[in-house]
Amino acid sequence: MEDISVIMYVGSEFSRLIFLKGKNFLHFAPVISEGRTSPNIENTLYSRILLEQDSAGIMRLDRIFLAGESHKLELKQFLAPQFAEAPIEYLVPRNLDTGALQQSVEEITSEYAVPISVAMRVLDPKNPDYYSIDLLPQSFREGQKVFKLAWHGYLLMLLIFMGTLFFTSCQSRGRCAGRKQGASGEAASAVRERAPAKDSRQSDGAEPTVY
Repeated sequence: MEDISVIMYVGSEFSRLIFLKGKNFLHFAPVISEGRTSPNIENTLYSRILLEQDSAGIMRLDRIFLAGESHKLELKQFLAPQFAEAPIEYLVPRNLDTGALQQSVEEITSEYAVPISVAMRVLDPKNPDYYSIDLLPQSFREGQKVFKLAWHGYLLMLLIFMGTLFFTSCQSRGRCAGRKQGASGEAASAVRERAPAKDSRQSDGAEPTVY
């Protein structure tokens, strides 16, 4: 039987609960919009664990992992009496050399578990134990996109294209009409110039009238 565990991440402005079954994701709880500085955050997290267990049908918890700033709240000591049968540990990445750290190794590494895990995944991208997920903030990911438009942006681009095509077509038609008018004017001028010459030739060749 695979163990059911939960990762409790506590940030400065938000918190998150991730339930696992063995090495696989089981349930992602909605983001808790309360962090380390929020009042009574310990009770909030405890109540949320019970709520998620009830809603997701999770009957037991075999292990609890703490990450982020949970050690600053002494969350391990708070949860120990509530989950007496579930070991509570700090989330420490495996294969991490912590020899340079003098004290509070678990607390420090668990606080930076997310960036450490991202760095380890980048250094070893072919490792099958790493999940293909993007942990960067949404605002940062949006800023990395070179070109992004919403639906109204694409609509505006279409209107600009159609407007440009329409005005270009109108200008082309105006030029053609102008050329036609110019040609008609030149033809009319040529006809007028020929008409007096013809009249003068007729008048020179006419016989005098006898009274």
